[in-house]
Amino acid sequence: MLPGIVMIRVIIRLHMNTTRRFFATSGLVLILFISVACRIGIASAPPLVQSTSTASALHSLTPAQASPTKALPILPTFTAAPANTPTPFFQVEIQQGKITSQALAGNLLRDPKTRDFYVLLPPGYATHLKRYPVVYVLHQFGGTAETYVAGMKKAYESALSKGQVQEMILAFPDASNKLGGSWYHSSPTIGDYETYITKEFVDLIDARYRTIPDRNSRGITGCSMGGIGAVHLALKYPRVFSVAAGVSGYYDKTLDPLLSEGVAKFKATPKDFTEFDKLPRSVRIEIAEAAGASPNPNNPPFFLDMPYQVVNGETQVVQSVIDKETAMDPLHDAMNYLKQTVHLRGLMIYHGINDPLLPVETARAFDKELTKLGIPHDYLEVDGGHCDLDFGPVLKFESDTLSFKVAPTPAP
Repeated sequence: MLPGIVMIRVIIRLHMNTTRRFFATSGLVLILFISVACRIGIASAPPLVQSTSTASALHSLTPAQASPTKALPILPTFTAAPANTPTPFFQVEIQQGKITSQALAGNLLRDPKTRDFYVLLPPGYATHLKRYPVVYVLHQFGGTAETYVAGMKKAYESALSKGQVQEMILAFPDASNKLGGSWYHSSPTIGDYETYITKEFVDLIDARYRTIPDRNSRGITGCSMGGIGAVHLALKYPRVFSVAAGVSGYYDKTLDPLLSEGVAKFKATPKDFTEFDKLPRSVRIEIAEAAGASPNPNNPPFFLDMPYQVVNGETQVVQSVIDKETAMDPLHDAMNYLKQTVHLRGLMIYHGINDPLLPVETARAFDKELTKLGIPHDYLEVDGGHCDLDFGPVLKFESDTLSFKVAPTPAP
């Protein structure tokens, strides 16, 4: 009996030792597994500050249907990149919305009063409560609010990554119409684009985003028609914008190279918009300009005075129409600007030396006229064509010149 008991004790001890080794080994494996898992999790986790948009996301955005008094919806957050793919730190967010303009309502062309707009928000917008200056970006003839969003986003992110600019908000309004573009003027034919941009759109952006709602912190820029429009609106409304940069534009109607080109290409007055759309681009541009300068409610379907007429088989310029356009060009804006008591913080003219559409000589001439008038400005020529320039210098100029200080709230 005794040997049997001894044998049972030995077996029990062996079993207990084996169990201890099993749990010890299992615990060690578990600890190692948890350690590795934590490291993998940390490595693959997204950074604390992460944007909700990328450049490729632009065309997948769903238009916001919110009214101007409602906040834009937050766009979906993108899935974190794999652990071996670095996420760009200077990532700018794109938002899209709609604005309904009373200033555009009732225009004779029956263009819509509700328009899309886009906004680029700086990387720190989602994680800070600070306020930012705003740069308004105007599109070219034939463009829309979306035209420069992707290109400007790329230029903005590049400038941020190089430390060339401070964080700002960029806003892109729509100024398109049935004729191809409003030229950022106002008339019964096209609607009041000046009020739409300088009042309604600015008020919407100030109400919906954390802007610095002050002229000293509000700039404007654009290319071609947008560049001309930016200089026009800034010189005419310096109480709204304090910094302007015109890109690839012409600013003196008497030097408009497209006017003479249109004479050679205008063969007959179009009867409807189908015929209008088939006209050469230079002719359509001149007709679109006339809509803002020389509206005619009694002349459907375009409700304007044509800048060209055909007499005895020869095309001629209608000088009375061109004179009205000339009186509204940025050079005349500059002359009237001198009479105002509020002046710009900065004005920049930026042009490509090899511009095939608007030769650099037109920009050089405006530079000289501004100097004669005593209007401080910067002039920059670069090796490039028409609206294919690097917008980095424009963003840097805006950033360097705008005020980033929040003005104190006036006492009641």
